[in-house]
This record gives sequence, C-alpha cells and structure tokens, in this order.
Amino acid sequence: MKPLRLSESEEAALNAVCPNLLNSKEARSNHPADRHRFRAKCLAESRRLLEASKDEGRAATRAELEAFDSITRLVDLVDLQNE
Repeated sequence: MKPLRLSESEEAALNAVCPNLLNSKEARSNHPADRHRFRAKCLAESRRLLEASKDEGRAATRAELEAFDSITRLVDLVDLQNE
C-alpha cells in the first residue's frame, strides 16, 4: 500500500490546528488495525473542531475549516486503503 498523501497545503492546514494527528503512530503505520484507529482519531478530531466553535458560540475559523477539509480527505484516503 502507498502511504497516505495530502497536498502540502492540506498538511499545513492540518498541522496548524491539529499538529499531533499526522505524527501519530497510527498515521505512520500501514497495519490495517492502525489504519482503523487512525480513521477513528480523524473522525474524533473533526468532531472536536466543529464542537469547539459551537461550544464557544462562534463560527468555525478558516483554519479550522481547512483542517476539517484535510481530515475529511484523510478519512477518504484511509477508506481507499482499507478497501
């Protein structure tokens, strides 16, 4: 399997808001169980991003929305690898 690949701008957006996500053990692993755990982490992080702005009574920032889009792309890539 090929490693997960985001564009440089997607990586930058994600690292600005969720710096530890791409550096996690699961993100670097190619083991199917780790890919499933990484997918779950991505979904949890995307929920956290959206809930944070909602809890604070504000709209999501541009950086948060860009990170959310990058996470969505990561989930799609993981799903492709899991197929």
